[in-house]
Parts: sequence; structure tokens; C-alpha cells
Amino acid sequence: METYDLVVIGAGPAGTPAAMAASMFGKKVLLIDKRDRPGGECLFEGCIPSKVLENAANRYKMLKDASKFHVALKSDPQIHWEEVLRDKEAIIKRRADAAFIQIEKNPNLEYLQGEAAFEDNTHIRVGDEIFAFKKALIATGGKVSLPPF
Repeated sequence: METYDLVVIGAGPAGTPAAMAASMFGKKVLLIDKRDRPGGECLFEGCIPSKVLENAANRYKMLKDASKFHVALKSDPQIHWEEVLRDKEAIIKRRADAAFIQIEKNPNLEYLQGEAAFEDNTHIRVGDEIFAFKKALIATGGKVSLPPF
């Protein structure tokens, strides 16, 4: 059974930098995430995808409103959402792959895809494997919870 100085659950914008920093200080680190690549919700569902879509929509709106600013276009602007969505996926893949490459370059840092469950205060299960650890960091983000009205 492998023993790690630190296990980090969640490879998003908090967990990945924390795992990388600890590993750069010589700690043996296991970074665990349910996805096959680091990035977290921000990269895959939230911040990055929404910004790509928002950027395309804003530029389209700007062109649609060009005549209000005395700008004449030869034809009506069109937006090709299929291409925007392909660009979004390419950006996500490029960023996730770049983070994964940085992880692979670090001999003190191991990335493991799977769901983590604590066995006790020094052991964690991922799938059928159990790993020992000294410290754990839970960086899985949060969920929106609306209070009852």
C-alpha cells in the first residue's frame, strides 16, 4: 500500500495548485478527481465554457447593433453556434491537457481518476484501491443551496 504525505480530493482551481505546490516542496502527493483530467467545474461546466459562449453572443449582438452607430454591414451578421461549441470544446481540452502535462512532469505528484471515500483518518479508497496518507485536503467545491423562504 502506497503512503502519501498529502491526498487532495478535487482537481479544480483550488486542488490542483495546492497539490502542485506541496509536491514542489518535496511532498509525495496524490491528486484525485472524478474526471480523467484536472480542471474542475470551472473549466468543464462553468467559468470557461460560459465565457466562450458569452464572448460569441456579445460580438454577435455588437454586429447586429452596428447600424445604431452608423456602421453599415454588407449583410446581416450570422452566428454559427456549432463552430462556437467546437471552439469551446477545443479550449477546454487544451487547458485540461496542459494542466495534466504539468502534473505528469512532477515526479512527486500522481493524478488518479475516480471517486474518493475515506476509510478512516489515514486511509482513502479510490475504486478498489486503498491508499495511506498523512494529511488530506478536500477541494471539491460547493453546491448552491437556497434557504427556504
